Amino acid sequence: MVLRIFFLLALAGVFLQSAQASKCDSKIIAKIKEYWGENVPPYLIPTAISNVKEVVIGTTHDYYAEGTKCVYSFFMVDRVLIVYVFENGTTSAVNMPVVESEGTTYAPDSNTVRYHVFTKCGVTGLYTCSKDGKEGPAKGLVKVKYSKYDPADVEEAKEVLKSIGVEITDEYPDHCC
Repeated sequence: MVLRIFFLLALAGVFLQSAQASKCDSKIIAKIKEYWGENVPPYLIPTAISNVKEVVIGTTHDYYAEGTKCVYSFFMVDRVLIVYVFENGTTSAVNMPVVESEGTTYAPDSNTVRYHVFTKCGVTGLYTCSKDGKEGPAKGLVKVKYSKYDPADVEEAKEVLKSIGVEITDEYPDHCC
């Protein structure tokens, strides 16, 4: 049992290191704001709550640690529960506070910001960055409402992200958990 707990902690450490966002790129943020125009996405958390379960189906390369099979989340008014499923069958869950502000979500005690670039009918395309991180490749993901979304909207989300400099390359199943 102690060995299993140690293994899960080691996996969590690898995950946190791999998911580390690079420093926010002002050029990408400018492109996001241009894309939004006057239509900054509202009600991000209430929408995620109404989706009940959201599943990540695509990310930029190395967004998650090697061996991650599936990631899904459940939003509450001021918290999000994120569950990571690994190829070896183990899982890890993180329950953290979440705040919404001007088209972004973030944890109050973190410098990581998630720009909700694309939101449409249960599909969300995100740019994730850190206010104080190291410069590096842009990170992002596409998540969907579990079991109900239009694949054409996923492709549109990927194209919008690509147009701002965030390329989705790694794919995950929408039904693994």
